[in-house]
Formats: sequence, structure tokens, C-alpha cells
Amino acid sequence: MCKIRIIYYIALVLMFSSCTGDQEGNNNIISIRIFYLRGHIEYNTVVDCYKISKDSLPYKNITDTLITDLKVLYEIDSIIQILNIKNTEFNIDPRIRCEINYYNGKKQTLCLGERIGIKLDDKSYDNNFMLMYLIKSNSGYYQYFPYNYLQNFIELKDSIRLKAIKNSMKRKLYLNLNDTTDREIIEIIPF
Repeated sequence: MCKIRIIYYIALVLMFSSCTGDQEGNNNIISIRIFYLRGHIEYNTVVDCYKISKDSLPYKNITDTLITDLKVLYEIDSIIQILNIKNTEFNIDPRIRCEINYYNGKKQTLCLGERIGIKLDDKSYDNNFMLMYLIKSNSGYYQYFPYNYLQNFIELKDSIRLKAIKNSMKRKLYLNLNDTTDREIIEIIPF
């Protein structure tokens, strides 16, 4: 009976010591849902970040992804905590909208431009190319661009990142079309 109590107390201590969701400096993000426009498309007007969603009428070519990998979430959370606010308001032409969900129930909206521009809850921030790379590479965003177009992304100027993305383009993507059970297989082959 004594051994059961000891195990119970140890489990209780471990449970309470692992609850660090609200402490500053820890990974507060539980998931990130990402909506993005597939490929390079020019529009006559600036895209409204809050209309980039699966139910959006003006934009038909939208894909969504959910990031739950704790390592990736930790990296993204660490970068968001050190983002610098821009001194002047900057209008971006967003192509990616991220719904960031925190353990404490808080939600934030992060908008990214195709090549430059970061807005977090409607406030402009200095570009952070590592943040852009983490969001785009973990959502499949680069997969919808021609192989030779990848050189236009500033965050891929680092040859290691570019090589990783080019290698991942050799994989097959499975897309759920129109939320049905049928799946289309698209093979991405470098040009």
C-alpha cells in the first residue's frame, strides 16, 4: 500500500511540474492551422489575409495544413517572442494566414506575404526569414511552385534550406480535394 502512495505522489509531482503552458519562455503554442494560396497568382487587388480560408469565395485555390510537431512549434514560438515591430505601417500582400492556438486558449493571426511581409494581429513586424521558412516548409507551401521559381524566395537563399526543399519536392503529395474521401495523387518532379 505504501508503494502505491509513493507512486501516486511521484505521478502527481510530475504532472504539476510539467504544466508550464503559461510561463514565459516556454512553448505556449499547441497548434498552428495554416491556410495558403497555392502557387504564384497575381490579383488585381491586395489579398485580404482574413479571407484566406477554405470557405473563402474570392480565392478558390486554397490549401490548409495543421502543424502539431512540438519541435517546430517551439522554434516558431521562440521566433514570435523576439519579433521586432516595424516603425512604419507596412501593407503586405498576404498569401498565407496562420491561426496560432495557445494552451491557455489565446489565439493569434499571423499573415505572411509570398516573399516578404509579416503581420501578427494586424501589426507589422520586421521580416524574419527563419519564421517564413519554418511556416512555408512545414505546410507544403513550396510544393506548389515550379522548381526554378524557388530561387525567388529570399528565405531560401541559404543553400542548405534550398537543397532541403528541392529534395522534398521529389515526394508525392496527397491532397484531400473538396473534403471527400477520394484523394488525388500529385507527383512533384523537378524541372
